[in-house]
Amino acid sequence: MSTSRREGSFWLAVLIMLIGPVVLFFLPFVGAFIAGLVGGRIAGGPGRGALAALFPAFVVAGVGVLVSVVGGAHFGPLAAIGGILAGIGVFIYLLFNSIGLVLGAVIGGAL
Repeated sequence: MSTSRREGSFWLAVLIMLIGPVVLFFLPFVGAFIAGLVGGRIAGGPGRGALAALFPAFVVAGVGVLVSVVGGAHFGPLAAIGGILAGIGVFIYLLFNSIGLVLGAVIGGAL
């Protein structure tokens, strides 16, 4: 019996994991888990899948911080407080989304 290691496409997995939860937004945890399964399978392994799953979280978090800072600087202190509150909400959503994405990616990469 031969064991062949399959090479996957890391950047395609990142793209799937970035777009998948957006398409399946109506299933908050399950949609991310499904996107993680598919992306982890495409990535080619559990480690590569987990790394590909964390990349979209950093991208979305970076964009959220950028929007908060620019909005707070442009519209004044009241908008900054609103930006902080919105940032906390986005963080909590991303936390649950990333847990499903990473868990699905590790399982999908192991399949």
